[in-house]
Amino acid sequence: MAYIWIAYFAVILTTLNFVTAKWTFFIGVVFGAIGMGIELIPDAVIPEHIARWERGAWGEQNTAKALKPLRKEGWLIRHDLATGYRDTNSDHVAVGPAVYLLNSKLLRDRVWIKDGRLHVHRLDASDDKYNVEAPTKAMIAASKALKRHLDASVDFPVAVYPVVVIWGHFDAGEQWDGGVAYVDGEKIADWLRARPADLRDEGKRAKVRDWLRALPRAK
Repeated sequence: MAYIWIAYFAVILTTLNFVTAKWTFFIGVVFGAIGMGIELIPDAVIPEHIARWERGAWGEQNTAKALKPLRKEGWLIRHDLATGYRDTNSDHVAVGPAVYLLNSKLLRDRVWIKDGRLHVHRLDASDDKYNVEAPTKAMIAASKALKRHLDASVDFPVAVYPVVVIWGHFDAGEQWDGGVAYVDGEKIADWLRARPADLRDEGKRAKVRDWLRALPRAK
């Protein structure tokens, strides 16, 4: 999408070099309409299952970028891994002072968690509200499966903390549901830094890093 906008503005600048001043307003109206079409048409014509995949990919990219500074602090972070739970992939696994399984949710609207539901208040002109089941149960099951694999690999117990990273207007910044943390994506790196340390023994931490390096990428 970024390439489309780059080409769009390049065409505008080129066109303005070849028109007289009296045509500038007309050109502005035409390109304004084209710009609105570029923004709105994809949402109207892209099938919903493709749109969901696209939003998911953007959310994962946002989280990967937010976690990147932790690498300089000794964290090992890998993305899009096959972790053996129901043939699904895990967006992110992070090993630092503790181990975290993180999945991303990109919601452009106002979001909060209540009664096991993910409540969304749309901020566009429709002003709709809706709610869906929060991914709490799936995250708990996935983190338990990952823990079993990890414990068997390193021969000592290690906690795996499930986290859902919310990209949207998440006023709470942090909410908990059934042992799963829901955290604002803009705050996720600082939130992880502030968490208690489990892996205080450097030898154990090194073994957990080796385990994470060996996890296969999702196909």
